[in-house]
Amino acid sequence: MNFAHVISAYLNLNVLVVAGFVGLTVYPILAGVAKRTIGSGALLKLHYTVLSVLIPLLLSYPLLPERVIPDPVIQIWSAQTMNIITEDYSSSGDNSYFELPGISEVESFDSGRTGHVVTGFIIFLLIWGGFGLSNDLRKLFIMRNRSYLIRRYGSVSIYSNDSIKVPFSYWLPGRANIIIPTDLIGDWPNFKITILHELQHHRNGDTKWLYFLRFLRSICILNPCIYLWHRAVSELQEFACDEVLIRRKNIDPRDYARCLYEAGLWASGRRRSPLCAAGLMLMVQRRLLKRRIENMLEKIPNPLKWQINLGAALIIVGLMVSISFASKGVLQDRRITEAQAIAMSERAGAESEFPVVVNDLVLKELNAYLGTPEGREFMKASLERMGNYREGIEGKIKEYGVPTEFLAIPLVESGYRNLKQKEWWGAGLWMFIQSTARAFGLTVNDDVDERLDVDILTDAAMRYLLANKLRFNDWQLSVLAYNVGESNVQKTIEKSGSRDVWNLSRTLYENGNNYYAKFMAAVIILKNPDVVAH
Repeated sequence: MNFAHVISAYLNLNVLVVAGFVGLTVYPILAGVAKRTIGSGALLKLHYTVLSVLIPLLLSYPLLPERVIPDPVIQIWSAQTMNIITEDYSSSGDNSYFELPGISEVESFDSGRTGHVVTGFIIFLLIWGGFGLSNDLRKLFIMRNRSYLIRRYGSVSIYSNDSIKVPFSYWLPGRANIIIPTDLIGDWPNFKITILHELQHHRNGDTKWLYFLRFLRSICILNPCIYLWHRAVSELQEFACDEVLIRRKNIDPRDYARCLYEAGLWASGRRRSPLCAAGLMLMVQRRLLKRRIENMLEKIPNPLKWQINLGAALIIVGLMVSISFASKGVLQDRRITEAQAIAMSERAGAESEFPVVVNDLVLKELNAYLGTPEGREFMKASLERMGNYREGIEGKIKEYGVPTEFLAIPLVESGYRNLKQKEWWGAGLWMFIQSTARAFGLTVNDDVDERLDVDILTDAAMRYLLANKLRFNDWQLSVLAYNVGESNVQKTIEKSGSRDVWNLSRTLYENGNNYYAKFMAAVIILKNPDVVAH
C-alpha cells in the first residue's frame, strides 16, 4: 500500500464518521416527526452497531476494487508533462504530483513531499493518541493504587477513594474496575444505586467502547463530528443505564433522582476526567441532569419496535458501505507501478511471438504516456485516430508478414497523425525522412509528397522493416534500425559485441530519449487499450 492508499483510507474514515454520525442523528428526529420514540438503550445499541462497522470497513478498504471515474477529485501523476519524464524521472514516484481539477489557483502539489507530510501527520496522531491514552491510564492507575479494595465480584473490583467525590468505572483487559467515594460507604441507598449504575456500564460494554471512541478522536482530530459523536454516545450511556435501573423493583425512582442530584453537586468544579472512564461523574451538567431525572420519572411513549431499529441500522450501514466503495475513485493514482506494468506486459505478450518486455526504461515511458496528463491525452487521442487507419495497415502487415505489434510504431512516430513537416523532418503516419522515402521509391519534391499517402507510405514502411529484418535477422533490431538507421545499429553491434536490443539502446540513446522503450510502451498500451479509456 503506497501513501496514496493511506491518504484515501484516511479520508474515507473521516467521511464514514460523518455519515455514521449524521445518520444516527437524523434517525431519532424522523422518529420524533412520526411521534414515536426510541429507547436510550436501543439507540445506544444502534450507535455501537454503526461504530462496529467502521472497523471492518477500514480494514477491508484496501481490498475493495479500484473504481475509475472520469473526473476524480484528486489525481496523482508521475509528472506534469511528458518532457519532464524524459529529462528526469524516478520510478520511486518522488517527481509525481497531485492535481485538483477545477482549482486553477492551486493545480498541483509535490506528492513526494505531501506524502511524507501526510504519513508523518497520521503517525503523529497515533503517537499523540497513544500518549493521551497512556496519560489517562496512568492517572487511573495512580488513583486505583491510592484506593482501598472493598470487594471483588468475579472480574469486577470495587474500590473506595478518599480524594474523589463522584464514582466512575473503567475497564482493563480482564478486569472491570469501579471506584467510589469513601463517603458513600455509609450511605446505603446511594451506595447501592451507584454500584448498580457502574456495573450496568460494564454490562453494556460502555467502558470498552470508550477506548475505540478515544482512538477515533485521536486519529480524526480535525473532524468535528467525532467529538459530537463521542459526546452523544457518552450521554446515551448514562440514559441507557438510567433506563435499565429504573425498571428494577428494588430501586425507588426518587432515591435514584436524589442520587443523581447529589452527584451533580459533588461534581461541580471537578477537573477533566479521563476519556476512557464512564460513570455518574461524567454527565452532571444541569441541563442533562434535568433531562435524566425527567426521563426516569416518565414512561417512554410509543416506542419503536426493534425491527424498525434494525432496518434503520441496515440503511445507515448500507450507506456507509456505499460511501466506502464510492470513495475508492475519489483519489486516483495515475502512476504506473512496476507490478502494473508487468501485468500489462503479460497480457500483451500472451498471444504474441514478439518479445514484450518491461524494465526501467519501459516503465519510464509508460509513465510518460499514462502517468502524465499530456501523455494520457495524447495516447487516448492517438488510439482513437488509429481506428481510421487500422484496417488498411493490418492488411499490409498480413501481406508482408511483419509482427502486428508494429501497429505501435505510428503511435510513437506521429500519434497516427498524417503530418507534413518541413526540410529534413519526417512526414506522414510513419514519419519517413526524405532520403529514406526516396530510397524506397516514394516521390518527394516541391509538388508531390507521397509520404502523405497513407497506403503508399505504409507499404514502404513494411518493406523497410522487412529489409532490416533480413539484414539483422531480428525484428527487435529492425525496429531499432527504423529509428537510428541500419549503419548505426551495425556499428554499435560491432563496437559492443552485443546484439541485445536493450544493451544497444542504452548505448545509442545516452540522452535518455529511448526510442525502443517508447515503442515497447506503446505496444503494451496498444494491447491494453482500457488503461486510457477513462
